[in-house]
Amino acid sequence: MLAAHADSPPTALFTSLCSLATFATNCDFPVRIHRLSSPHAVSVLADLISSAEISRLALPDELLYDALPELSASIKRTVVSLSVGQDILESKPRLARLVSQAVGPVLEQLVISGMELDVDLGSALSGCTALREVAVRDCEFSPGACDALVKTIGCAKSIEDIYFAGGAVDGKGRLGIFRSLVRQETCLGDSGVCSLVAGLLSSKKCRIQRLSLPLSQMGPDGFAQLVRLVRAAPQLRALGISANPVGDAQAAELGGAIRKRRYFAELDVSGCSISTNGLILLLSPLHGAVALRYLRLDLNSLHTPSAVANYIMSFPNAGFLVELSLRGGGVDSEGAIALSKALRTANNIATLALGVNWDIGPAGSVAILEALASHPVTHPMEELDLVYCHVQDEGAFAIARFLKSRGCTRLKLDDNSISSKGIQAISDTIRSNAATAKTTMLSLDGNDAGEVGARFLAQDIIMQPDTAVVELNLRGTGLGDGGARAIAQAIMARGKGRGALRKVRVLQGDCGRDGMKALLEAQDWERKERGEAVLVIKMNIC
Repeated sequence: MLAAHADSPPTALFTSLCSLATFATNCDFPVRIHRLSSPHAVSVLADLISSAEISRLALPDELLYDALPELSASIKRTVVSLSVGQDILESKPRLARLVSQAVGPVLEQLVISGMELDVDLGSALSGCTALREVAVRDCEFSPGACDALVKTIGCAKSIEDIYFAGGAVDGKGRLGIFRSLVRQETCLGDSGVCSLVAGLLSSKKCRIQRLSLPLSQMGPDGFAQLVRLVRAAPQLRALGISANPVGDAQAAELGGAIRKRRYFAELDVSGCSISTNGLILLLSPLHGAVALRYLRLDLNSLHTPSAVANYIMSFPNAGFLVELSLRGGGVDSEGAIALSKALRTANNIATLALGVNWDIGPAGSVAILEALASHPVTHPMEELDLVYCHVQDEGAFAIARFLKSRGCTRLKLDDNSISSKGIQAISDTIRSNAATAKTTMLSLDGNDAGEVGARFLAQDIIMQPDTAVVELNLRGTGLGDGGARAIAQAIMARGKGRGALRKVRVLQGDCGRDGMKALLEAQDWERKERGEAVLVIKMNIC
């Protein structure tokens, strides 16, 4: 995604935006406008949207009242993908009446977050004959807005992808383990789900391929309608119903609807109060699905997780699996070892999320990591989540071996009782095997790095000009004054423009007055010398 700060003089602004828009359009990137602080900027941008034929545009909600009326005509003619609203965790309610003025017949994708939706938007979308994707995140509905919107979307003949999230989820639509917030006014509710599905079922040529309704407070009637849709829509490839009160009986019913579906790519039933038996009944029909690639089973009541692990990985086509998520599922050491045996055949696994399973322990984590390291090295894993899995130093040494042989882009190791010895093994491997490890995000919050571990990280990662690490989290690691000074000195010694590092997060309470003074001086120095600081000092660990 490319970003523009549209507050320059008119000629410079238009020139820079033209270059940006041409590049973005050619590369199919969305153009995100952060702010329009100059009076002339809006008209310049409106001309640019038309002349450069910008097709994908992202606007934060502070632009809606001031800029959107003037931009709306240009957007209607050219913009195929429109994203409006702030991040879901920092959103402010906004009326969507202005957004409804900007959607046009060429619109194919609409993403709205953190806004108050009214009836006008539903009416406007009825004219979007090319609409294929709609995503609504953490929005409030004014009276009648929910019904109007879901009926319009459900009846759209071109619709293929629908995403309604009634609360806080991450970028992939996954629940936050500790922060899955839901508010009644942001949910579709049972009636909303019924209206949406009824609209989809009423279409003679229903094209729905992806349907995701996390945190929607779906009830029995909505679920019954959903099962009808799954049976009636053979082209449906992805279904997400996380954080809805499903239970074992309804899981079995959904499994029956999926039966004989040979091509099914994605299933997310995280936080649906399903037990081991219910999950097996749900997954049984997918045993032969040749395209099952994403399976998310977080936060369910798995009293015998080893049985689930064995069952999942006994799929004849388990090699297709790209993502497996069992966060907070009660996976113990026995379950992890069972899973590790089957993971040896899952050569395409790119994301494995086992966070918040404390009983995995060192033995379970070592087994998992050895299984992952045994795969043919074609590309590094995208993400490995072992947060709060009690891996300790024994697991950290296995992580170092895994990074040396295969690598991982995003490594989440928070709260694992890893000492400075384990930290040293990981940081040294990332430094000496940068080409293999390819780690861009390393999160070590809540571990026991101490002053010694902080020195290793400062030397092996922060000071390295060729480091791939972009984000380093060290909150709650007991840096002490010595560790804080080592990090501060390493940041100041990096030199302007050295390395990829963009964020180093530390906790204010991790050191004394002298250490905090050194960190603040480094932060101020960076802002003066480089214009921005990589060091982020947090008041708390959240």
